[in-house]
Amino acid sequence: MPVDNDLSDRMSETWWDDAGFLNILASGLNPVRVPFLERQLRARFATLEGLRVLDLGCGGGLLAEEMARLGCVVTGVDPSRRSLGVAHAHAHASGLDIDCMHGVAEALQVAPPAGAEARLSQFTELVATAISNSQAREDLQRLPDEQAALRRLATLVAEGAEPRGVFDAVAEETGRLIGATTVNLAHFTPDAINVTMSGWSLRDVHVPAGTRLPIDGDSITPYE
Repeated sequence: MPVDNDLSDRMSETWWDDAGFLNILASGLNPVRVPFLERQLRARFATLEGLRVLDLGCGGGLLAEEMARLGCVVTGVDPSRRSLGVAHAHAHASGLDIDCMHGVAEALQVAPPAGAEARLSQFTELVATAISNSQAREDLQRLPDEQAALRRLATLVAEGAEPRGVFDAVAEETGRLIGATTVNLAHFTPDAINVTMSGWSLRDVHVPAGTRLPIDGDSITPYE
């Protein structure tokens, strides 16, 4: 299915805009994916300092910067030159050294590292060990559903759907994937407000879009 990579060019200035369309990846995904990746990496490597990380489809550098802050040496690759420009500028302003490269994964020329043959000989045993883990099996079983959901969302974006429609679809797809009864997509503003961007629920009981809740004080939102 063709993907509209020009979207990242057209909306590249919104990567680091708290109210921007593409910034939803920071407020919606980073709080989940960054701790997960850190746990997985620390379980496999003695230290993350100097660990080389390749971020394919890095966009404006939302994940690349988090990996760099963990001590990793990060290279970001993306087909959108404008997004790479934003990623490079923001990383520089943040005091982070991230190598930004224009390209796509299938065109990368990667030389096999020293000892690759020996590592490949251990590959079968490594895979067998991983697959024996029950969580890994569940992840593999869920993968086709996740890919199908991503294809549906990518189609919406490629067809130029309004942001609200995309957000609603993200909430519904997420809820159905994880078996939740209600899902809300929220944006946390710099002035400590939780703004509901969209929602979905089996019985139409989710928090309505546009709801604004304080993050501090007696509000429950800091614990969500």
